[in-house]
Amino acid sequence: MDSTHSAFQEGATTHEGAREWENVEYDRTSGVVMSNGGVDVTGHAKELCVNKLGHTMVTPPEGGTSRGRFRELFGRHRLKTVTYCAVFWSLGMGVAFLGPTLLDLECRISSVFSSMSWVFFSQSLFTLIGSACGGFMVQSDCFVKFFDHFLPDFPRITEKEREAKTNSLGLHLVLLGSVVMFAVTLTVVPECSVLGALITTLAVMGFFMGTIDTVANISMLQLYGRDVAPFLQALHFSYGLGAFLSPIVTKPFLLNEDCNGLVLNSSVAHRLLDVRLVNITQEAQAELHHAQNNSEIQYAFWIMALMQLPVVVLLAVLVYYDYFPVSGDAVVVETLPETFELKTQNITEPLAASRSIMPDLRDEEDRPQVTARQMALVTACAAGLLFIYDGLQAAYGGYIYSYAVKSVADMAQNEAAVLNACFWGTFAFGRLISIGIATRITPQWMMLANMTGCFVAMVLMLSMPHDHAMLYVGTGLFGTFLSSVFPTTVSMTETYIHVTSQITSVLVMSAALGEMVFPVIIGHEFDSSGPKVLLISGVVMTLLSFVLYFALFIVADGITRVSSERSLTERFKALLKGKTVSDEGIGLMTHNVKHYNRMRSHPSDISLNEETSLSTAPVANL
Repeated sequence: MDSTHSAFQEGATTHEGAREWENVEYDRTSGVVMSNGGVDVTGHAKELCVNKLGHTMVTPPEGGTSRGRFRELFGRHRLKTVTYCAVFWSLGMGVAFLGPTLLDLECRISSVFSSMSWVFFSQSLFTLIGSACGGFMVQSDCFVKFFDHFLPDFPRITEKEREAKTNSLGLHLVLLGSVVMFAVTLTVVPECSVLGALITTLAVMGFFMGTIDTVANISMLQLYGRDVAPFLQALHFSYGLGAFLSPIVTKPFLLNEDCNGLVLNSSVAHRLLDVRLVNITQEAQAELHHAQNNSEIQYAFWIMALMQLPVVVLLAVLVYYDYFPVSGDAVVVETLPETFELKTQNITEPLAASRSIMPDLRDEEDRPQVTARQMALVTACAAGLLFIYDGLQAAYGGYIYSYAVKSVADMAQNEAAVLNACFWGTFAFGRLISIGIATRITPQWMMLANMTGCFVAMVLMLSMPHDHAMLYVGTGLFGTFLSSVFPTTVSMTETYIHVTSQITSVLVMSAALGEMVFPVIIGHEFDSSGPKVLLISGVVMTLLSFVLYFALFIVADGITRVSSERSLTERFKALLKGKTVSDEGIGLMTHNVKHYNRMRSHPSDISLNEETSLSTAPVANL
């Protein structure tokens, strides 16, 4: 830092008034070599302060790669990031437990399989309602005003910083209450003895799951802004991990018996009142009661409820930190070690400040003018993609267990639970590897690969619907490629428009709507049309998703998130011609350098992995 300051001072003495800083502006760039001020700095994501004479003052290099930058960002927000991921881990468990326990719950409440589709509908409907309520609540002005009454007075804090602190407290309290209620409803589910009670309990659970879904996504987006892609992948990896663990926890307690025939025999006999069927009825009822008494599925639900305690503790810690600021909190910006004070205008810019308190100004400066029509069309296409793929996720995760038992020969219920765990395990694995992939390629190409993989997996399973090995292969492929669709779609949308809390709510609600509609439709057709309807629906809907994707391609072709980024058409043409797309990179970082206060910002041609000298010709013309 001293050498940087001295080099600047030496280079500045040749110009009159160079010791006074006027209209200082700052921005970020990657890999800069400055020759006019005697300062040579290379690396990624440096803060660049430029006065109108063209002299520069930069922070010391902190790492020359995008991965280094993401590690730095994670280091600033470790606790919040881990907590949000833990919350989504709970959400994943809530989504995945119905699949392997469906037949056991059917047995406990003496219901038939076709009626159990309303269980999915109930949970998904109120997940949709919870998503909507969570989004509207967070974006409401009353949200901050309400929680501001609970926040103590802090010294040396501005009004905007207090508002951000209050917003953080509100988000964390909402998440804390939702996770607690999720754990409570988990303990109640196995105690339900009639279909109505089970539907009501899952409706309450679904409401709080929807709230978790929306609020956790909004919290992560607010925390990282345009750098959110790998962290959003990590968030949804945690969802997949929770969904993978859920069948593993339930497997030892499964009844391994299908009560659907017993329930049908009992109900048909009662309706007919045929004397000849009395003995059959008594035998069926006896077997049904025996199966109900032998069921131990309640232990699985109680274990999953206890597993929510660490998540509750993490959220309680965040609430505590919101109430009582700790040493090094970004609220006290004057004490940050990387703060530069520019004395002429008394401007202080904390370089390491928390994004939740001091938002990245790149998000406001680098946005192109997007019309309301373009924003609506981009949002609609993204919402349609999430509707399809989250619907397929809910339907496949919920019915692959039943499909395997009813369609594949010699498939026991215990093995079907393993297949269900295979789906969620590859789902979690796909989201894990997507964290690194998201830092290397753009969301557009990730999304295209995901859709292609899902389509191929469905076609393979449909071509050999009763084959044991192909079912495992197709399930693994489908889970892997399906895994990152949601975070990739959100990241892709964020590259074109600013994803506000309202847009986030629309996207989450669309996904929840798909999760509500698909299981009900497929569940009703499962008995009448056969289990194969699950795979046929998958092929048809993945084909439809390509139509939506290319519609988004056309709409977004005229939108460039940063002016230095190539349009989708140019990238596609370059790929077809076999040319190297130099700006393909991660496609997430902004590279702007503001040279003078009277000039508009323009993009740097600096790539993430190159060092390029900036021309000093404008200085000579002054």
